[in-house]
Amino acid sequence: MEIMLTICLPTFNRAEVLRETLLSLMYVKEWPFAVEILVSDDASPDHTSAVIEEVKAQHLPMIRSVRYDHNIGSFRNMVALYRSARGRYATYLADDDRLIPERVLTIISYLEANPTVVSYFAPWQLHDVSRGSTTIFGGFDDVRLFKKSDSINLFEFIVNTNASPENSIFRTDIYSHIGYSTHKLYFPFNHMFRMLDYGDIVFDPQPFYLQNNNLDVHRIEGLRGKQREGQRLLTKEAEHLLHATDVQLFWALKGAGYHGGVPSHSRANLLEIVNKSAMDTILMYAYALMHYDKDYIAASELLKRVVMWKNVQHIGSQSVQEWEQQYGFMAAFQAIKEQVDNIPAGKLMLMDDMPFTAGSGQFVGQLRALWPDLVVEVASEQQIITSDHRGDCLMVTFSTDTRNRLMAIGVAPGRVILLHEWQKNFVIS
Repeated sequence: MEIMLTICLPTFNRAEVLRETLLSLMYVKEWPFAVEILVSDDASPDHTSAVIEEVKAQHLPMIRSVRYDHNIGSFRNMVALYRSARGRYATYLADDDRLIPERVLTIISYLEANPTVVSYFAPWQLHDVSRGSTTIFGGFDDVRLFKKSDSINLFEFIVNTNASPENSIFRTDIYSHIGYSTHKLYFPFNHMFRMLDYGDIVFDPQPFYLQNNNLDVHRIEGLRGKQREGQRLLTKEAEHLLHATDVQLFWALKGAGYHGGVPSHSRANLLEIVNKSAMDTILMYAYALMHYDKDYIAASELLKRVVMWKNVQHIGSQSVQEWEQQYGFMAAFQAIKEQVDNIPAGKLMLMDDMPFTAGSGQFVGQLRALWPDLVVEVASEQQIITSDHRGDCLMVTFSTDTRNRLMAIGVAPGRVILLHEWQKNFVIS
């Protein structure tokens, strides 16, 4: 029997999370067409292989799996999955997310009835279990169909609505012509425009993909405090998206018949669209870096770019100054923590002259909650002077006089951070 749909499921080192996701697909056994679930194990060191075989033998015989003997990375794994799909159509499923089955069936029926459509895109539905809230990411209002001659309109649609081409159900027969793992681009954008060479594409505002933020199964393997792989991709691979807009414009122009680059009569307008989209993307990733990875330094660096190009006065609901007071302070201490990491067996000594607004104990607790491996104490100047272990410390003080006295007894200048001077590294306003 011909396979109608391949569900491409990459995974790495989260066996029990994967088990829950595979079991969530039991409904495919009742679908009116053949499905394969193609799982790619990116060299997991845990018992992922055993979980796959167990679920296949007991519940889902349509599972097919591949395993790499070394880790090839998430993007290459996804593209390889798409290329290996045997179904007439294929779609992606992260190992901790869910499909919306009734929507998948509707889209397959549409594709079967409309053979000129080669890919069907829809936004994410984001479900936050801890808050009980559901939102749409990359949403828009109406179903849109784009043909090759509509490539400029597609470009403007993507950048103006923040629509993402990540979630799609596509015809696998065209993927052999376009599917490769890009190096400096987020590959779905590149693939989307290339698909226009082979047929029409649809964007539908009704999602078929459910991204579960804070899903209960994330805690099965004791992952509390860590971020799931999708969130790490969201933050650590941001440059793929930042570089993508220019190349989207390249493909859009080629599709519209321009082979010599940006036409002079529309150069300023199109490049302004590119710049606005890039800055909006940077701002989005700055939020992601702060809230998912607690990477305040990277967020600060991105926000400086946004302020430079867009002259923004507010970051979300906060003024730039309010942002600095909250996150800029944490960026300063993240950078201090990294300096401590560079000292063998080092620890952080906070001088008791620090402006602890909520008390030194609470602040030390906050630092330890963020960075459990950080050894941090509060000490007086006299305790530091009489200590035999000050050579193992990085000291932070609010007093220039304290810093000078410590240097006078032989403490290296770079080992005593004057906080109000250090914070200037993270000033944005």
